[in-house]
Amino acid sequence: MTNPSKAKQLYQSQNHFGIVADSFYLPFGNESFDCVIASEIIEHVIDPADFVKELFRVVKKGGKLIVTTPYKEKLIYYLCVHCNQKTPAHAHIHSFDEKKLESYYKGGDLDSFSYETFGNKVLLFLRTYVILQFFPFWLWKMKDKFFNLFINKPAHIICIYKKKV
Repeated sequence: MTNPSKAKQLYQSQNHFGIVADSFYLPFGNESFDCVIASEIIEHVIDPADFVKELFRVVKKGGKLIVTTPYKEKLIYYLCVHCNQKTPAHAHIHSFDEKKLESYYKGGDLDSFSYETFGNKVLLFLRTYVILQFFPFWLWKMKDKFFNLFINKPAHIICIYKKKV
């Protein structure tokens, strides 16, 4: 089963469609969507600036582009046993912070850029999610904020590019 068909099956709605497309050449007209979400994708693409530009193109006036990615990730490479070339772990080819992400779109139709970091790398390393998966989301957020007061190592960043009306 492909991801789009699985998503349609899990989240059934008359307004839910599954498509597969090249994110650098989306098959939609300008200003087609109120909100576009790219969650944990940008770290895999060759040209992040072109990726953001193309996603923002299909956002309606007053709409938002929401991008999430690992925050200040240390990129790790392995030596491929097949081709003897450096291969990025998890296929992550870029690392991001708020300044880099903000720089990817400076068009005149950008109303605002905002961001928030979340998660904690130490807590991920300690695998606290194994236990916390059984608790409500607000408890996860509280735990992350509290732990980041002592060891400030956020794991992810969420950015919101808002288009002018």
